[in-house]
Amino acid sequence: MFLVSMCMIVAAFLLIEIIQFMLYRTWGDGQLHLINLADNTLAFVIGLAAMDALLYWNNNERNKRNETRAIIRHNRIVQPTIDLYLARKNQVVTPAGREARKFQVVTVTAVRDMRDMYGASDLIADAAEPRIEAFRTYEERLNKAMMRMAEDIDFLHYPELCDAVLRFINAATYGASALDTVVGYGEGGARTGRTTVIRLIKDEPEDGTMAAAAPELKNVYLVQQMIHEQEKALRDYLVSMKQITGDDPDRTARDQEYA
Repeated sequence: MFLVSMCMIVAAFLLIEIIQFMLYRTWGDGQLHLINLADNTLAFVIGLAAMDALLYWNNNERNKRNETRAIIRHNRIVQPTIDLYLARKNQVVTPAGREARKFQVVTVTAVRDMRDMYGASDLIADAAEPRIEAFRTYEERLNKAMMRMAEDIDFLHYPELCDAVLRFINAATYGASALDTVVGYGEGGARTGRTTVIRLIKDEPEDGTMAAAAPELKNVYLVQQMIHEQEKALRDYLVSMKQITGDDPDRTARDQEYA
């Protein structure tokens, strides 16, 4: 673009010189022509640079607005799915008899806190489905919503949000097999496996580790690790979205649980 413009300037200058020679039979003062050419060229370069900078800024702002709108549009699906996920997740990591904070994002829990995950969900919508099965259902839904968001948006202007989305997806990917195995312990004819796992969870010390755990318990540790990684990713996602969308007064009370 700049090169084309410079060629046009030079061509225009030569045309003017030729017309001048044809009319007045003289090329005029060469030094004066060079000075005028330099001044005009400098003025044009400055003007062109300013126009290019303004055009770049306008394009950048338009792209950012479009990306922001796309993020907000996807978040209208992701946000309620996060709420549904959190309600099920907090049931899994909270033993019976202890109140679960439905919308708490980050939790500090031990494997022993998951000992009642095969119990019936307290949420009416789950129709007494085992807590761990309800969790898997909504974890998969949230993962799919996050994947659609990652596929549809470039995140050129919001890399922190992109990082949070991808970390949630990665945690879900690496933990999927372990989650299926843990859910499978309570299905069909595998009730003996479920009883064994529950007993191992109850006997596990507070400072237990996956390396020292029984083979049947290692998948529970992997699920716990997946949950904690997803919690951190969701915390960062919610912080980034709050910066993008601004404060929403309708969520003030609920945000108090995001700790």
